[in-house]
Amino acid sequence: MRKRLILALLGTAVYATGAERPPFYLDGGWGYPAHGDTRAATTPHGYHIGAGYADNETGLVGYPAVDFDWTHCSGPGENKMDIFSIDYAERVPISDGFYVGAGLGSFYEKVHIVDPDGTTHGGKALRIGGRAMAGIGINDMIFVEGTYFYSGKIGGVETSVVAVCLGFWF
Repeated sequence: MRKRLILALLGTAVYATGAERPPFYLDGGWGYPAHGDTRAATTPHGYHIGAGYADNETGLVGYPAVDFDWTHCSGPGENKMDIFSIDYAERVPISDGFYVGAGLGSFYEKVHIVDPDGTTHGGKALRIGGRAMAGIGINDMIFVEGTYFYSGKIGGVETSVVAVCLGFWF
């Protein structure tokens, strides 16, 4: 079943470049803590929301964008993790519909994890982080994107996340 869905998406994909694609986007979906201990303390089913502006003229290697993202994961008790990021990214078309990209920017993180023995981990930090993404344009208005956000550790808690989102250009 999963293979059929992927083939259907591949068969209908049209990469919207140039004037065909509006410059702004909103996306939302699932935010998944990349480290097992963080998932166990929070949840494997976090939320991710993003917005951005992507230029229709090529930049260094692809289409430049400014991306704003927020991932929230909360678990039992007081355990929670919020990651806000703003970054410069470029998306490079690989073929009709497919693209890959990378970005660099600033991440603000708030993490509060309490172990079963009562030890508290986490804190707040503003730091440099990065992202790598791959996506597919379903048509000139809709896309699906998977992104890995690398932001390191804060207070002994690995804060990197993976997000899978459905997005809309407008």
